[in-house]
Amino acid sequence: MTVEDVRQDALVRGKLMAPGLPSIVVERPRVDAIFTSLFEEHRVVGASAVTGSGKTVQAQLIARRLRWPLVWLTLDPRDRSASRMLSWLAEALEPAAPGARRVVEEGFARRLPPEETAALLAEEVSADRALVVIDQCEVLVDDAAAEASLASFLDHLPGGVHAILLGRTEHAGSAGRLFAYGRLGRVSQEDLALTEDEATALARAQGHDPANAAERCRRTNGWMAAVAFVGSGRRSRAAGSRDFFAILGAEILGGLTGAERRFLLDTAVLGRISPRAATELCGPEAGSVLRAVRLRHLPATTMADGTVVLHSCFRDFLRNRLAADEPDRLADLQRRHADLLVAAGEFEEATELLLSVGDTDVATGVVEKAVPAVLGRGDGNTVLRWLESLAPEPASASPVLLGAKIRALVDASRLEEARALVREVDLADRLTEVLAADPGTVGYAAGATPPLARDRGRDVRPRPPASDGRASGRR
Repeated sequence: MTVEDVRQDALVRGKLMAPGLPSIVVERPRVDAIFTSLFEEHRVVGASAVTGSGKTVQAQLIARRLRWPLVWLTLDPRDRSASRMLSWLAEALEPAAPGARRVVEEGFARRLPPEETAALLAEEVSADRALVVIDQCEVLVDDAAAEASLASFLDHLPGGVHAILLGRTEHAGSAGRLFAYGRLGRVSQEDLALTEDEATALARAQGHDPANAAERCRRTNGWMAAVAFVGSGRRSRAAGSRDFFAILGAEILGGLTGAERRFLLDTAVLGRISPRAATELCGPEAGSVLRAVRLRHLPATTMADGTVVLHSCFRDFLRNRLAADEPDRLADLQRRHADLLVAAGEFEEATELLLSVGDTDVATGVVEKAVPAVLGRGDGNTVLRWLESLAPEPASASPVLLGAKIRALVDASRLEEARALVREVDLADRLTEVLAADPGTVGYAAGATPPLARDRGRDVRPRPPASDGRASGRR
């Protein structure tokens, strides 16, 4: 798979493109004015609110109203490391900064601190005007390096480029630092909440009963999801509930055919349902069901290529229901999804998915394929997290994973542990086997080698480039 293939696959999966607007959108001048006012004083705006508050829709509307080119990146829990976040950010920025990928790759190769690489990436942006939107920023909260790298990137953006950070929670690291310097404006859940007039206007545009919409707006404190996604006019006990899952179960999923319900439950592991992915996961009949689903009034958007983008509320509901009612089926679907990712060369994504379902036996072989790229960007912590999740015996039996662990420990500055592991491997008379399986380990082993191997006459110094032109140092 070429770099361009990976990029196109990422676009299909939706990380690098805006989720799209619903078929019916009501302009909200009040909220537009809040964003516009904040952008007059700040280049970065953070919008934190619960799922279903209309954050992603409003960010797209702002870009359209201001006529700024839109750069979009949707993070997910697999992007919680600084290097992975920067890799995706470089992909997203490529149209506005043609050298973005090169800058990040050079930063990884030179082993620059992530914050420095992030600053260089921002300075590569040459657009006079652009809006960078980073969605689901809450996934970075537990990683200080990722938060600091994001803050560094935003600090160094050129003057005409603005950014919006979207998330379900406040971003204590990056947002706190930017707010302290007066660089961040904040949009709250209360700012995004619908007024009764806005709820009534939306219901009328959708052809629904405005009286029900106003009542639902009052009972849910203006929660966009409760008004926008539930408008059948039927009154139910769930209609006034703050539990959107109850609303979905009572008034949306219950109105579908059995085939449509089965399809949506099964494809919820994908999130963004392309015709090809649906067919590979659910079989040849999936295409006709997907076409029927597109005609339904669902919490989802249909992209130009036919991909259906589920709203995160709806996807969470479907996955939770499948987990509660059919846990074995959910695990099987996730494993099949992992098989699709492996076939597409998406080894890192497949690893995370397999580990999340506890399939460590299969994950071991996939981790072997995933570690070169992860170590290549200096992300030793991710490799160590994976290795800690694997069963000890298969992991220690793999010379590739032993070499990866040595490299990862050195990358993470855990040198004493690296030296201890080299000594252990050497005592087991496996050092030659490890170096043969992964020549990139040579330089790391040399830096971490205890006296034992040298005393026994082993030469683990870095080797010159191989005769076929490939370097036997770091990949």
